[in-house]
Parts: sequence; C-alpha cells; structure tokens
Amino acid sequence: MMRDNTNRGSRAAYILTVICLVLCLSFFTMAVSASDSQVYDLAGLFSSEEADQLAQTVQALQNKHKMNFAVLTTEDAEGKSAEAYADDFYDEHIYPEGLKKGGVLLLIDMDNREYYVSTAGDMIYYLTDAYIEDVLNQGESSMRRGAYADAVRSMLARIDQIVDKGLDGSRYQVDRDTGKVTRYRSITRFEALLALGASLLIALLACLGVKSSYSNIHDYRYDVSKNADMHLHRNNDLLINHYETRRRIHRNSSSGGGHGHGGRSTTHHSSGGHSHGGGGRRF
Repeated sequence: MMRDNTNRGSRAAYILTVICLVLCLSFFTMAVSASDSQVYDLAGLFSSEEADQLAQTVQALQNKHKMNFAVLTTEDAEGKSAEAYADDFYDEHIYPEGLKKGGVLLLIDMDNREYYVSTAGDMIYYLTDAYIEDVLNQGESSMRRGAYADAVRSMLARIDQIVDKGLDGSRYQVDRDTGKVTRYRSITRFEALLALGASLLIALLACLGVKSSYSNIHDYRYDVSKNADMHLHRNNDLLINHYETRRRIHRNSSSGGGHGHGGRSTTHHSSGGHSHGGGGRRF
C-alpha cells in the first residue's frame, strides 16, 4: 500500500512538472510571437484569435510598405500621457529592432482612456495631421463600444490606403516647439538616372551645335566703315501725372481640397529625443 501511494505521488509530480513545462513553453512562444509581430497586448484586450489576426495584418503591412507597424495596449501608462507612453515605447522597442525608415504605432491606453497614433520617420509625412484625424475617425465607433480589435483593424486598413497614395511635394513637418519647417524632398534612383542621362544628352547636343557653327567660319573680316551707320535724335520725356492703385488680394488659407487633407504634419520630440508625429482621442 505504501509503494502504491509513492508511485501515485511520483506520477502526480511528473504530470505536474510536464504541465508546468508546457505552460512555460506556451507562454514563451506567445511572447516571442508577439514580439516578432509587434503586437503587444499588455492590457489583454484581444482574444487569442484576434491577436493572431492582427499579427498577420501587421506583418503583411510591414512586408508591403517596408516600414514598422505596431499595436500596443496597456492598463498602466506609468504616469505618462498617451502621447509620451506611445512615443517612448516606440523608441525603446520598435526603433532598435525594426526598420529605420519609419513607422506607426497604434496605442489603446486604458489608463488614460485614450487611443493614440504615433508616427516616426517617413511615416510622419504620410500621416499628416488631417490623415491622422481620418484614422482616428475610422476607429472611434468601435472603440466606444469596446470592440478594440475591430477598431485596430479599421485604423490599419485606413493607414494602408493612405500610404498606398504615396507622397508629393506638398508634405512638410512643423515642429510645435520651435516652429521649424521641414519639407519633403525625395528623388528615386530611376528619376536620378533619367535626369543625368537627359543632362548629358543636352550637353552633348549643345557642344555639337557650337562645334558645327564654328566649323563653317573661315577667314572673314567685317568692314566697319562700309557697313556701320549711326543716327542721333534728341528726345525729351516729361512725366506729367502719375497714379498708383493698390488692392489687397485675399488668399484662401486652406491647405488642401476635399476633406482638407493638407500636407502639414505637426511634430514633437519624445523623452529620448526622437521626432514623432501623432494624435489621439479619448473614448
């Protein structure tokens, strides 16, 4: 009887050990998966199925646009505003591991009851102030009814559409602290090669033209005494009356058409010194 109790105790301990190992392995796998996909559900707002779907969406967007996409939820903002918490988290977890070109982080802050969009790098130019309002609008109704995964999916889909439109010369950044303006300027490799080729062709044609014109000139002298002629006339101009009219032209200060999607992106600096754009809304 004593031996049976001992065997049963050993088997129970063995089973308990196996269960603990499996749970630890599962937790480690989930943590690695979350880190790899840049979906950080610290507040536990998503079901496992929702988290997997969001992870796939985020990974697909990163592969498509070659920029960082991240989703973060928290119940403890560590005494920071939603803006500061999102920016600092991006600097600490996304910048070192992700693509340096730029990216976006979507935060659901249950502590401050605010959802926030933080941008960095080239994404600042893509998500202008007006477009960030668009993104926030996409998620607002779902956020208010507690459908957090739906809200994130809607916002990611809108960001995808915006980035697909590309950039133009109207985009610029304005530092809200200093007022410094930085305009977007970019040229592709193909455009650079095309411009270089066109410049070389124009220069070559100009050289050939000059060479051809000079090759037709022989020993020629111009007879000034026979061909030159000069006549002088006296002319007096008098200013009788002078009138000047000035009219102020009022210009439209709107920065864009349609829904007012101007090219301005207001930026600020995180505690780590990195430049970020962004905006948020309470729910």
